[in-house]
Amino acid sequence: EFYFLTSLLHFLNLTLLPIVVLTSCPSWFYISIRMRRHLITLGVTLSFLAVSLLTTSCSATIGGMVTDPSLAQSASNWMCAIKQGWVFTVIQAYYNGSVNSFAPSAISAAYDGGVQNLDIYHVPSLSVDPFQQVFDTINTINATNFGMLWFRVAASDREVSGWSDSATNCNFLQSLINEGSSLGPSLGVWTSASDWAAVMGNCTVGMESGSSLWYGANDAALNYNDFTAFGGWHRPSIKQLSGTSEIAKNCGFNALTGFYP
Repeated sequence: EFYFLTSLLHFLNLTLLPIVVLTSCPSWFYISIRMRRHLITLGVTLSFLAVSLLTTSCSATIGGMVTDPSLAQSASNWMCAIKQGWVFTVIQAYYNGSVNSFAPSAISAAYDGGVQNLDIYHVPSLSVDPFQQVFDTINTINATNFGMLWFRVAASDREVSGWSDSATNCNFLQSLINEGSSLGPSLGVWTSASDWAAVMGNCTVGMESGSSLWYGANDAALNYNDFTAFGGWHRPSIKQLSGTSEIAKNCGFNALTGFYP
């Protein structure tokens, strides 16, 4: 038995640990280091636990940003997405100067389908009073029905949002954030480095207000290795992968893919 345990520990140290180190999951690496220490004193039981942990495949936290809530009206859509690996979702709630009328029913369907982590996003409109539009979004959706409110800043939305010069845009975003903060939900900004530079210039109000960053990427890697600081942010909260979500497509609606570790 002693020889068997010694051989097992040797295998864990020399064979599995390098495999863990080579993965993109630092949490497993941390577990493996601690587990080796405890294995020496606790023996066979934790040896078996370590084998179970270390041979479990590393899974990323995957979800989607629903850009057209009108197509995600059935609980079966969401049950399908969850079954295929979705853990969270962000649903468009405000677009083109008004609350998306399909958002409330899409949110209800999502919860009926088993979604537990749900945020909403808001595409600003400079033609609408910033305080009024944020109030309308939160009041219509109901702040108890979602976790975070994300403001989208994208150069491609220039016609819809009516973006102006960077100073005007920056001040407008500050007003949106001020109103959102006064109404309670946690806030974030959805943008990319190139979009932020084109629309906001050197503005840093998002970071200075404590808003989280959801950044758009040009790759589909499940890591933040491509991220470089911008807008004052040095660490993102969510990464939007390039391309559309195959999971959403398979489940009958449209979405982008999001990831966080």
